[in-house]
Amino acid sequence: MVPSPVKFSGMTDSIFHWTEKAGPAAFWTGFAICVNDRRRPEQAHGGRHMTFLVVLLITSFTVAGNLFLKVGAGRPGISETWPVSLINLHTMIGTFSFGLAFIGYATLLQRLPLNVAQAMFSIQFVAVIVSSAFILGEPIGPMRWLGMALILGGIVVVSTTAARDF
Repeated sequence: MVPSPVKFSGMTDSIFHWTEKAGPAAFWTGFAICVNDRRRPEQAHGGRHMTFLVVLLITSFTVAGNLFLKVGAGRPGISETWPVSLINLHTMIGTFSFGLAFIGYATLLQRLPLNVAQAMFSIQFVAVIVSSAFILGEPIGPMRWLGMALILGGIVVVSTTAARDF
């Protein structure tokens, strides 16, 4: 089948859809609508406080997922055969936490452009390192502290300039 461009209210995207009923056409149509939604985050989906809450939830679920997977990886699984040897209660909880983080990240992508969402989501790197130090007793050297400071600085720059880019 030959793809045709998707048009909405005079807007033309380079996104294509197939002329079949539903299926790929519905997917690409929805995708094109989302791509063309240029409203500011606070106009589109409930404000900056809600966006902050979503980032906080994603970070919490990601930290929990990493910690549970780390603990679970050191414990015996339900079998001695790999990869079934990795399955235990802790790894299952970790996997579930990552699933919840995925849902939160998809929600965040509804609120923000991908480049801003990804930069804000990098807070999870800092949170995981700090949590592993406090909960698992893993050491954090001076260079890691410097790296985390640079990550946090980047998040501040991206998030404060994002409002001007809309």
